[in-house]
Amino acid sequence: MVIIDEKFISLSDLSKISGYTRDHLGLLIRKGVLYGVKVGKNYLCDIKSFENYLLSDKCNKFSRDQKLSIIKKINSLPQLSVGRNSDDFTNTKLFQALKIKKAIYPLLVFGLIIFITSILLFYKNPNSHYINQKSNPYIGAKGGFNLDGDNYIPLIIKIK
Repeated sequence: MVIIDEKFISLSDLSKISGYTRDHLGLLIRKGVLYGVKVGKNYLCDIKSFENYLLSDKCNKFSRDQKLSIIKKINSLPQLSVGRNSDDFTNTKLFQALKIKKAIYPLLVFGLIIFITSILLFYKNPNSHYINQKSNPYIGAKGGFNLDGDNYIPLIIKIK
């Protein structure tokens, strides 16, 4: 659910509450009956202008009790909107990609630093008990490369 400064709401969320379609609400904004802001290809509607429209004589779709219940739902939106996402903005592929990049890039950088550090330590300390054939009898003499007379496991890095 998109609420900006508790003044604007996306048309898809407003249509779920009010009973009007998103297209009709967009038409009302373009005609100037409602105040709204265009963000990208989507509109955000001013909550106060929609309440004024509902209470005006122009809106004949609902009875007065229905209008007041819709206004009550709209006024409770800022409390309900915590932790909810709007289908228009936060579920787009671009937003998901940015969210994934923010989460994964630090992990990738940290992993690469650890990987490079372990490679450098391996070459700096050739008598490591993880790689040395003398301390690990499970490593065979075939396939290793010679460094200071000892056989080592060849390092293979796959990059996809």
